Amino acid sequence: MANDLELQRVSSFAEFERLGQARALDHRRRVAVERELIGAGERFSVPGTCRPCAREVAFQVDFLYAPPAAPGQPRVPHWRERLLCPKCGLNNRLRASVHLFQHLGAPGRDDRIYVTEQTTPFFDWMQAHYTHVVGSEYLGDDVKGGSLNRRGLRHEDLTALSFDSEALDHVLTFDVLEHVPDYERGLAEIARVLRPGGQLLVTVPFTAGERNTVRARLRDDGTVEHLLPPEYHGDPVRTEGVLCYYHFGWELLEALRAVGLVDVEAVYYWSRRFGYFGAGQVFRARKPGGGPGSDGPGPGDGEAG
Repeated sequence: MANDLELQRVSSFAEFERLGQARALDHRRRVAVERELIGAGERFSVPGTCRPCAREVAFQVDFLYAPPAAPGQPRVPHWRERLLCPKCGLNNRLRASVHLFQHLGAPGRDDRIYVTEQTTPFFDWMQAHYTHVVGSEYLGDDVKGGSLNRRGLRHEDLTALSFDSEALDHVLTFDVLEHVPDYERGLAEIARVLRPGGQLLVTVPFTAGERNTVRARLRDDGTVEHLLPPEYHGDPVRTEGVLCYYHFGWELLEALRAVGLVDVEAVYYWSRRFGYFGAGQVFRARKPGGGPGSDGPGPGDGEAG
């Protein structure tokens, strides 16, 4: 069905600005659709299709993480983190990440895939659907890369990965990069471990400004300097959460290109059918090389069922 998945692919801040009027019209249309679906209570459901489950479901929504309502306006859920599928447990952004990984990355079942998480429903889904999936958590500064703890969790530091060079077909890192103080070094490591033609898919908190917002940074002595009020995100292995160092802007695309990756783009997505609401986007890049057929779908792709 046409327009089941609306995609817009943008490769720079300048291109994003040129699309301003068209994006504004799309935004108003989509917000109108979303607001019609907001229920009266604290919890409600939205019917749709879960692409990872390949079935019709009632996505579960509440107002967890929702910002305060503007005067005279209704409360709006934090769509990005809600719309949970009752079967697979994946929220909006993770269901969309599966969908776009399959559509844009064209993975084979036996591809070598690294996911920068291991204790999540997303990792469980990936492991059930692909043969060679490795996940990890960050377990501490003094833990050896690639080692397992008593729970069987693998430790990886994104700035010093234990994988051999050119060992992986895909790297998927979702809402992790903002917690890495030296994120450019992390991107360089990802570029190192990808094979020629290998692909990276990333999500991060994104402001759509030209430059990153630096919330905190490490001093030379290893202590943290807070430039903005500390912001902590949920973490599966730390009850206290994990500090957010960045809200990213279009500078992220420049950093991806700086480590040698190509076909760098932000892919905006929205879908009423699949329950992808809000201003969702993923960032995609590829390591050069790999021969014919390594690039996946071309820039003209605008929709997918």
